[in-house]
Amino acid sequence: MANLYFLFIGLLQMVKEISISEGVPTIYLPLVTIVAITAAKDYYEDYKRKKSDREENQSRCTVLREGVFVSSQWQNLRVGDVVKIKQNQFFPADLLILNTTEPKGMCYVETKGLDGETNLKPKQCQKDLFQYFLENNKQKDFDESVFNRRKIIFGYEQPNALLEKFDGYVKLPDFKDLISISNKNFLLRGCSLRNTKYLYGLVANTGHDTKIQKNSFNARAKRSRLESIMSSQILLIFLIQMIICCFCSIYFITYRNSNKEDQGYLMYDDQSNAFLFFQKFGNWLLIFGNFVPISLLFTLEFVKFFQAIYIMYDDGSLDAKYKPNQQGMIYNGYAENGEKIQFKTQAQSSNLNEELGQIEYIFSDKTGTLTRNVMQFKKISINGISYGEVEEGDPDYITDEMLKEFPKVQNVDFRDMSLIRALQNPDHSEHKYVIKTLAMIALTHTVIISEEQDIKDPKKTIKQYNASSPDELALVNFAKFCGVEYMGVVDDDEDDEEMSNAKENNEDDVVISICGKLVAFKLLEVFEFDSTRKRQSVIIKDPETGKIKLLCKGADSVILKHSDRLNCQKIPEVSQHLEEYSLIGLRTLLLSEKEIDVEVYKEWKEGYKRAQADMHNREEKTQQFQQELEQDLIVIGATAIEDQLQDEVGETIYALKQAGIKVWVLTGDKVETARNIGYSCKLLSPSIAQHRIQLKGEALNNDELAKELVKQQLKTTYTKIIEENEKQLAETNELNTQNALIITGEALAHITDPDLADILINITMYCEAVLCCRVSPLQKQQIVSLVRKNNKSVSTLAIGDGANDVNMITAAHVGIGIKGLEGQQATRASDYAIGEFKLLRRLLFFHGREAYRRNSRLVCYNFYKNIVVVVPQFWFAFNNFFAGQTLYEPYMYQIYNVFYTSMPIMVYAIMDLEFNPSVLMENIGNYYLPGIKHFLFNEKVFWQWFINGFCQAFIINFVCFYSLQTNFTSSDGYMLDFWASGTMVMGLVVLIANFKVFIISFDHTVFSVIFNIGSIIMFYLSFITLSNLNSSVIDNLFQVIMASPNYHLGNLLGVVAVCLCIDFASERWIRGQAQSIRETLLQERLNEQKLKLSKSQLVK
Repeated sequence: MANLYFLFIGLLQMVKEISISEGVPTIYLPLVTIVAITAAKDYYEDYKRKKSDREENQSRCTVLREGVFVSSQWQNLRVGDVVKIKQNQFFPADLLILNTTEPKGMCYVETKGLDGETNLKPKQCQKDLFQYFLENNKQKDFDESVFNRRKIIFGYEQPNALLEKFDGYVKLPDFKDLISISNKNFLLRGCSLRNTKYLYGLVANTGHDTKIQKNSFNARAKRSRLESIMSSQILLIFLIQMIICCFCSIYFITYRNSNKEDQGYLMYDDQSNAFLFFQKFGNWLLIFGNFVPISLLFTLEFVKFFQAIYIMYDDGSLDAKYKPNQQGMIYNGYAENGEKIQFKTQAQSSNLNEELGQIEYIFSDKTGTLTRNVMQFKKISINGISYGEVEEGDPDYITDEMLKEFPKVQNVDFRDMSLIRALQNPDHSEHKYVIKTLAMIALTHTVIISEEQDIKDPKKTIKQYNASSPDELALVNFAKFCGVEYMGVVDDDEDDEEMSNAKENNEDDVVISICGKLVAFKLLEVFEFDSTRKRQSVIIKDPETGKIKLLCKGADSVILKHSDRLNCQKIPEVSQHLEEYSLIGLRTLLLSEKEIDVEVYKEWKEGYKRAQADMHNREEKTQQFQQELEQDLIVIGATAIEDQLQDEVGETIYALKQAGIKVWVLTGDKVETARNIGYSCKLLSPSIAQHRIQLKGEALNNDELAKELVKQQLKTTYTKIIEENEKQLAETNELNTQNALIITGEALAHITDPDLADILINITMYCEAVLCCRVSPLQKQQIVSLVRKNNKSVSTLAIGDGANDVNMITAAHVGIGIKGLEGQQATRASDYAIGEFKLLRRLLFFHGREAYRRNSRLVCYNFYKNIVVVVPQFWFAFNNFFAGQTLYEPYMYQIYNVFYTSMPIMVYAIMDLEFNPSVLMENIGNYYLPGIKHFLFNEKVFWQWFINGFCQAFIINFVCFYSLQTNFTSSDGYMLDFWASGTMVMGLVVLIANFKVFIISFDHTVFSVIFNIGSIIMFYLSFITLSNLNSSVIDNLFQVIMASPNYHLGNLLGVVAVCLCIDFASERWIRGQAQSIRETLLQERLNEQKLKLSKSQLVK
C-alpha cells in the first residue's frame, strides 16, 4: 500500500500543472532503490526455497513404467503409479501399501521428517490386498510382475491435513464387498522406510495434495502492537496532510482574490477558484508527500530481519564481562542416544520481535516444556500394596552392586527388592497379582522392537524398543527390569524356533518372557491411545484359560469413570496411593482389566468389522464400539513415573512473575501432580493463597449440576478475593496479588456463559499464577482466546513442545515452540523455536525488551525526521502566501530518506544496547515493565515526537531564513534567493537528524559513527555534484554559501538550539528519571488494580 502511494505521488509529479519538479518523477529514484533492495531480498529467499524444492523434486525413485521398474524423478510421479521403495529411502508421495518383504505385509516407518518423532511406527498392507497380489504364493516367491497382471480400484477421501486419519476402500475383482483402508495401511510423504528391505506402494497423492504439504504452516497474519498503532497513526498523518493541503490551497486562493487588483504585475491567469484549489492542492500534496516516510517500512523490515538473525546466533558473548560462559540463545544438550546436539533458536516471524518485549500473559504446557519429558519409572501399586517406597539403607533397597545383576534398561529408577521377591517366589502371597500386573504392562502398548547396530561392536546387532511416548518406553522397560520382558510379535515365518514354539496357533501372537519362560498371547485388537480417549486397550486371549480379556491403562479420571466399583476391591488403597504419588509430583496411570465372554466378543467383533469398513464416520463408529467394551473395568494397579524439571525452570518462572508477567500452566495432569510441579518450578509457594475450581463426585456425570457448581465456586472465590483485598487495602493501602487459581478441565468445559467467563477473568486479575489441570488441546486454545477476547490491551505468549500445543501456540499473540521429544509440529507452528524453557527469559528480557525499545524509537524517529524536513516548507510558505513553491532541490528532497538518514537509525535499531544482557535478565530495575505498560510506544509518545518535530522545523526555518535571505548579500551585492535558504534548511536538517541518532543512542560503536558521519558526507557530496550541474536549480550555490559566515554561524546556532537545548537536554533528563519512571509505572499498575477493585465492589 505504501509503495502504491508513492507510485501515485510520482504520477502526480509528471503533471506539469501541479509538478514541483518540472514534470520529472524524482520520487521514483528512492522508490526504485527501495523496491530493488526488497526485491533482491525476496528473490534470495525465494531462490533458496526454489533450490530446496528442486533438489527434492528431482530426487529419484523406482517406478513401474510399461511393465518394467525404472528410475524416475519424484516430480514425474502420477496418481496410480506403482513405486518400489527400498530401506532408508523416503516416500516420494502418499502411498497405499501393496506388498512388503516382511511377513503379513508389515513394514516399519520413521516419521521424523513429518512430525519429528524418532520412534518407529508399524504399518501393514491390508491382508486381503496382500493376498491378492501374492497370487496364493508365499512371500518369498513374490513376483513383482504381478502388478502388470492384476488391477484394483482404489477410492479414498479428498486430500486433507489430518495425519492420523485416512478413509478409503479398495475394490478387487474377486471380492464382492469393498475392502476398507485405514491410516494403518497408508504411507505419507516425508516419512522413510526402516528395518524393511523394500515395499511396493500405489501413489495416491502427489505434490501439494500430500498430507505433509497440507500441513505446511503458511505465514500467519500476526502483527505486533507497534505495527498496529503505527498503521493507525499513518492514517491520521495522512488525514493531517490532507487538511494542511486544503488550508494552504484556501489560504492562497483567499490571498490571491484579495490582492489580485494590486498585484497586476504578477499577471495572474483568469482561472476559477475550483481549478486553482485543485492545482494548489496538488502542489502542496507533492510538497508534503514525505509526511509519510518512504523508507519506514523498508527500514523496519530490514531491522527486524537482522534482529532475528542476532537472536538465532546469540552465543552469549556480550555477557562475558558480567557472566562468563553464557550460552546465549543456543541450546547445548544431548539426544536420546547420548550424542551431543546444538540447537539454535529459530526466529520464524521476525515481525513480532518487539512484541516479545510487551508480554503480560504466558501460557505454558508442562510436559516437555517445563519438564524434560525423559521419564523415570519410580513406583507401582499392586493389589493395594505400594512398591518403590524404600530408601537407601533399608533391607529391601537394591544397591548399585545388586543393580548390576538386573537387565540394563533406560528410564527406570526402581530399587524395591520386595517386588522382585514376590515375582520370583511362586509361593509368595502377592505372586499372582504381581505376575498379572507386570504381564499387563508388558502387553498393553504399541512398542516396536527394532534391530540396531551395536556401537561397540558394529558386526553385532542389538534389539531396541521403539515407543510412541517416553511414558510407554519407561513402562515396558520397567517390566523387563523386573523379569517380564516383551519379546515381540511372532508370525508364521519367524526364524527363532523357541519363539515359534511359544505360539498358540497359526495366528500372530505377542510373546513375553516371564522369569525366563516364553508365553504367547493371541493379540485380537489394539485400541490406541489419543488425547481424547486418554486410555489405551488391547484385547488378548489368555493362553492358560482360553478366556478373552481386555487390558486397559489410562488416566485415573477416565479409568475410574469406566470401572466397576462394586467389584473393585482395592480402589480405596489405589486411590490413596495415587494421591501420595501426586503429592511428590509423579505422573500416574491406572491399570485395569475386564473378562469378555467369547460369544459377546464374537458378536461385538462383527459390529466392529462393519464399523471399520464404513466409508463414512468410520472413526466415530469405531470409537463407539471400543467404548462399548471399555466399561465395567476392574482396577488392578497404578504406576508412577517421574518427569524431571528442565534446568533453571524455577528461576525462570520466578523472574517472569517478578517482572509482572502472569504465568498460566496448562497441563493434562491431575490436580495434585500439577500442584507439586507448581511448587517445584516456583509457580506456587506457601505464601500464595490457592483457590480451586474443581468438580468431584456426582457433578462429573451431571452437566446441569456441574455448571451450577462451577458458577457457585467462581462467585465464592471472587467474593473471597475481593474481601481480602478490601481488608488489606484498608490496613496497608496495598493490594494482595498473592493468589493462585487452580481450575480443572472439567470445570472449564462449563464456563461458556459470558458472565462466568468475565468472573474467571476478573479472578485471574488478582492472581500471579493460574494452574489449569486435565485440559485438552482444544481447551488450551480456548483459554488463550478467552484472555485475548476479554483483555484486548494485553499481549499473550504461548509455549509448548508437542502437537497438542499447536492450537494454543497459534492462538496467542506470540507462539514459542520448544524442540523436544514430542516432534516438530509445535516448532513448525511457532513464531520462535527455542531449545529449552529457560531461554525464554533471555528471549523476553533481552531480545524482546531491546527490540521493543529500539523499534519504538525507530518508528518515531522516521516520522520525526520527515516532519523536520517537510514542515519548514509550511513555515516558509507564510513568506510567499502559500503559492506552492518548494524549498528544496527536487532530487535532494527525494533521496533525503534513503541516502541521508536511513542507515544511522538502522544501525541503532540493530546494535544499540542500553544495558548488558545479563543486567536485563536480572531485571532488578524493573527494566521489562515499560513494555508491559506500552510506555515507550503509544499514541501519546508518537504525537510528542510529531509536535517536537513541528516545533524544531519552525526553529530551523527561522534560523536559515534570517541567516541568508534577510541578513546576507553576496560579493556582487545581491541577496541570496530562497534556494540558498532551502538548501541550508536541508543541510541543517541532515545534521540535526543524524545528531539525533547519536543523542538517543546508549552504545556508540564504530559502525554507528561511520554511518552517521557517512550520511552527512553523502549530503555534501550530492550538494557539490548538483551545484556543478548547469541544469540544476542550485547551480554554483555550493561555492557561494560556503563563503558566507552566516551559513556556518546559522548551522552552529541551529545545531545548538535544537540538538543541545532541546534533544540532548530532554534525553538526559529522561535517562536520569528512568528508574523513577519505572517505579511510577509500577504504582500506576497498582492504582489500576485498585480501580478495578472499587468497580468490583460496585458490581458485588
